[in-house]
Amino acid sequence: PKGNEAAASIAQNTNVAGQKTSSMGDKPRSLTPREQIYNVPNILTASRLIAAPFVGYLVLHEQHKWALALFAYAGITDLVDGWIARKYKLQTVVGSVIDPMADKFLMTILTVTLSLNGLLPASLATLILGRDVSLAVAALYWRYASLPAPKTFKRYWDFSLPSAEVHPTTMSKYNTFLQLLLIGATLAYPVITADNHHLGIMHDMGLEKLDLAQFMTYFQILVAAT
Repeated sequence: PKGNEAAASIAQNTNVAGQKTSSMGDKPRSLTPREQIYNVPNILTASRLIAAPFVGYLVLHEQHKWALALFAYAGITDLVDGWIARKYKLQTVVGSVIDPMADKFLMTILTVTLSLNGLLPASLATLILGRDVSLAVAALYWRYASLPAPKTFKRYWDFSLPSAEVHPTTMSKYNTFLQLLLIGATLAYPVITADNHHLGIMHDMGLEKLDLAQFMTYFQILVAAT
């Protein structure tokens, strides 16, 4: 009997050891949570990032109609991707980061190119760019500060690793909205004023080209004040 008990004990210990060996032989699993970032809202947002340089190129070459059309696409996708993310619960941390990033990237490129073409005052362009650079630096810092350890360069740019979410303030939303309207109006200005048909419609409404120019000036002051 004692021999049987000893054999059973050895077999049990062997089984436990085998389980430990098997457990130790398994591949280590990452304890850091990851997100599914390849979804429709994020793809639409990424398309805005890709479109931004093309809009700038069109502005520099005074292809304002095409630039305005591509800008309109960016505005529509900005609305659609957020709606899809909320409706189908596809919100991700990476989405909360790249969505405002896409907006700011587009705004930065258009601000620079419109200023170079003389359609936007250099002083206002400098103010807008200064704000955007400050926001970008703050976002980069908070990404690093909230990234789970270890904080490596590769992990920093791996946006499937969630960190702090970005939530713009109400004033920031208003300012971004006004900037988008201003950029859209600035893009539309040469399209409208270069077309006699559009000028005829304005004349029928009691408006002249000078009135439109004054409106743009007041609009620029409003954006600068916010």
